Amino acid sequence: MNAEKKIKVDYYKGPFGPTIRVSVPSTEALTILRKLFNNLASGSISKYSFRLDPLVELIGLQDLCLHVVRERKCKTVDVIRRENEQAEAIWSNNLDGWDQCLGLLDGLTGTIPGHQYLSEEGIDDALIVMAYLE
Repeated sequence: MNAEKKIKVDYYKGPFGPTIRVSVPSTEALTILRKLFNNLASGSISKYSFRLDPLVELIGLQDLCLHVVRERKCKTVDVIRRENEQAEAIWSNNLDGWDQCLGLLDGLTGTIPGHQYLSEEGIDDALIVMAYLE
């Protein structure tokens, strides 16, 4: 897949603090992410690493790992800084939390650019923004 079609996961200091922006360049990429969130919400997968996905380009992050946990905690995003390496983010939710994230993606459709915030500013180590066609 060429670089323009890849899902870009960018970690940077944004106006609301540390931010992980997932840039979704097409309806096909959005469908892939919806399927991923559906698999997490249904429990058919329990872990997922963006680092291992050839459709994803990581910028400023070593990895973004998604985990299913039994109980949802207030804080869902942990950023671990490793010495001499880029940060790694771990995003954990229970099945209902992943289902809620999947529901938020329903607002992103068609050819209309938009974004959704999928984590909590001031609670999580990073604000996760899903940006569709932006």
